[in-house]
Amino acid sequence: MKTWTRAALAIFACMAIATGTRGEGGIGGSGWLSGSLQMFASIFIDDREFDTDNAVVLINGAPGDVSDLRIGQQIALRSNAVVGDSADIVRYDASLIGPASGIDASAGTFRILGVGVSTFDGTNLDGLELAKLRDGDWVEVSGVRGASGDWLATYARAAQAPFAVLSGEAGEQRSGKMLVDGVVVQTGRTASPLPATGDFVRIRGSLAASGSALVADVIEPYLQRDEASVDLALEGHARRRADGAIVVNGQRVRFAENTRFMNGTAKDLADGIRASFAGRRDGDGVLVEQVTFKPSYKLRLEGRLDGLQTKTRDSALLDIAGFKLWFNQTSSLGRGEDPQRGESALSTLSTGDYIRLIAFVDGAHMAIRRMEIASPKDEVRVLGLVSETANGGFKLMDRWVYLDRNTAVSMSGGDTTLTSFIAQLRPGSLVEVRWNNGSASGAAASVSVR
Repeated sequence: MKTWTRAALAIFACMAIATGTRGEGGIGGSGWLSGSLQMFASIFIDDREFDTDNAVVLINGAPGDVSDLRIGQQIALRSNAVVGDSADIVRYDASLIGPASGIDASAGTFRILGVGVSTFDGTNLDGLELAKLRDGDWVEVSGVRGASGDWLATYARAAQAPFAVLSGEAGEQRSGKMLVDGVVVQTGRTASPLPATGDFVRIRGSLAASGSALVADVIEPYLQRDEASVDLALEGHARRRADGAIVVNGQRVRFAENTRFMNGTAKDLADGIRASFAGRRDGDGVLVEQVTFKPSYKLRLEGRLDGLQTKTRDSALLDIAGFKLWFNQTSSLGRGEDPQRGESALSTLSTGDYIRLIAFVDGAHMAIRRMEIASPKDEVRVLGLVSETANGGFKLMDRWVYLDRNTAVSMSGGDTTLTSFIAQLRPGSLVEVRWNNGSASGAAASVSVR
């Protein structure tokens, strides 16, 4: 199995999680978009929110619901391009399903149908404990395929589908058999057209009696994501020197016309922004092929603007219902192609405005990415990740959220008891919290795990 270095994992994971791949036609015309499911509140892919109220959801080919999807799953959606960013079809198809072998829990690696799988800190294991995984246990994996044929899992769980799945590159075909990334696939039972050598395919079927081959029922095309081809990776806060050069961890970085920017644009390269830079050594610096702006996670917040403390002409610390967030050079106010930024945006804001926003959270630093002024409500809503739990509550960013017997609680769409809810809550859980008093004080009115 290929050994993934920490640098490669960081780059590849950023590409898998932050990048969406568009099908022909794109979004904004009728077409498909695919990528790793980032968060809920509708569906987020490629930093865009898609309404799914009227969407047909397919889970491994069977009818499902948006609530059946999980963070980290590689999904595809089709936009109907009628109103804004809406979807009429959402598909999740596992990359691999089958018995595990060659398990190394300490390294976070195993094999499915003989194909190598690596996990990393950002993999959503959805209850799967690698330390308890045994050879022969069936596992479902969704992720991104490296150039070597091994997979980086963005999502994994104990297998729930009654069939095996193999995704990979079609190879030699002979006498009713085909090699896919070195795995023997028997093709005599399928009515699907056989792929050409080199095609990237997804095969669904059953294990042969010998257990050493996959008997194909369905063969279909599968979207390929290649591993980044880079020599050097830097991750840290960009600093702009007096001469205009940008430095990351002491290394000067340069950009070309074809440099790709993920999670932002070249204009977002403000002093102090955190990002990863993948590229090649070039003289005394690094020629960057890809920049991925790297928040730890996203936060959605709706609430009243209680205060604004200006720091510079185009940055300020905002107090929204007790949550402190930065509005800086990368932040924008309003929708559309030409939102307000900097001093112009800050001059528009007034204490008491009801704000909706998406922010990036990097440790204790919370930077607003996009916000808008909305119709006022006497409530506060926040969607984010639990960082710490304790009896009777949990920590969301830098705020403790308290629950009492009047708090309505639900777990993955279903109601539960308060005691059971607190017992099941874990750091890293994605929760939506609502207060009805407009100030996010006192016990929450409702909390749900998404």
